[in-house]
Amino acid sequence: MPAIDPKRADGGEHPGKPGWPEGVEPVSLEDIGKLGIHRGTRQLHWNGAPVVTKHELGPRTYILAHLVAWATVASALIGAVALLHQVYVNLP
Repeated sequence: MPAIDPKRADGGEHPGKPGWPEGVEPVSLEDIGKLGIHRGTRQLHWNGAPVVTKHELGPRTYILAHLVAWATVASALIGAVALLHQVYVNLP
């Protein structure tokens, strides 16, 4: 069994786990009671408030994403037309 780190027992810094982003630390035993799950929706709550993990695109990013998507569709159509033209021209 590993020895208890006195920093953790005294409420000092909690070291993160390997592979976790810097600044992310495990939930302490004192705070584990603040974590809850709604029985009906199975949504995670912290201290009674729902945990929100929603990421929305800003207006510029949204427009840029649409432009890239339409450019991809246009490129695929142009490539398909070029392939059909090449096949048609090379027919015996």
